[in-house]
Amino acid sequence: YRPGRMAPLRFGQLLAPCEPNTRWRGAATRNRAMTLTREGTVDRSTMQDSAAALTLLSSKWALPVLVALADGPARRKNLKRRAAPINDDRLDAALSHHLRDGLVADAWIPGPRRNERGYALTELGYSLLRALSPLARWHEEHGRSLDEHRRHWDASHPSARRP
Repeated sequence: YRPGRMAPLRFGQLLAPCEPNTRWRGAATRNRAMTLTREGTVDRSTMQDSAAALTLLSSKWALPVLVALADGPARRKNLKRRAAPINDDRLDAALSHHLRDGLVADAWIPGPRRNERGYALTELGYSLLRALSPLARWHEEHGRSLDEHRRHWDASHPSARRP
């Protein structure tokens, strides 16, 4: 961006008012920005850490591949079957990202004739899946409310309906 202009906002960047009666901005008020919750405030660094953790799962196939490996190590062919209907390119991309991040490791799996290359979750990968349990519980608790809000939105915004 050019100096003197507002910096572009990134995913996970919180917004805070610069001064009274002005636009909301994120970059200029980085140290003062907080998000309000019902219980109190959440620090910006906590939100940025959460956003960084969620980027590990931001692709469509990141989570299904991790969940498929939660059952144990798997050869590539079996992993593709567990995470169906994933194609070869997407599986390769998800695996390479997970290998780079240390969520998945190469594993040698005994086969009928010889050991074959496979993949297994690391402790880091298991800990990420365990960290998602509270999010799943939140969705169980609030899923009906989300559906209700979506139905209300669709009814009041007919041109924005999804197919």
